[in-house]
Amino acid sequence: MEPDRERIVELASSTGATEQEAWVLYHLQSASKAWDELPSGEPSFPDEMRFFVHHQALIDIVLARIARRDHPEGWIPTRATEDEDVPPLA
Repeated sequence: MEPDRERIVELASSTGATEQEAWVLYHLQSASKAWDELPSGEPSFPDEMRFFVHHQALIDIVLARIARRDHPEGWIPTRATEDEDVPPLA
């Protein structure tokens, strides 16, 4: 299946993502749709929850990357050393 180029551009525009980040978001959406289209067979709540939790975590990672880039003042460095001045949250 070929990626929908228009949808990727739309994702980039609506989320502030780069084209590469939008490509990742597009494929995460595609994975979710593919998961939903799998034959149900034996309903498995734990499998459904595991998929949802990990899928959402991947989306959150991409969105946090965008937010950190667009709003760096709202993020504390993750590896501050004693020599670094960590800005207050307020």
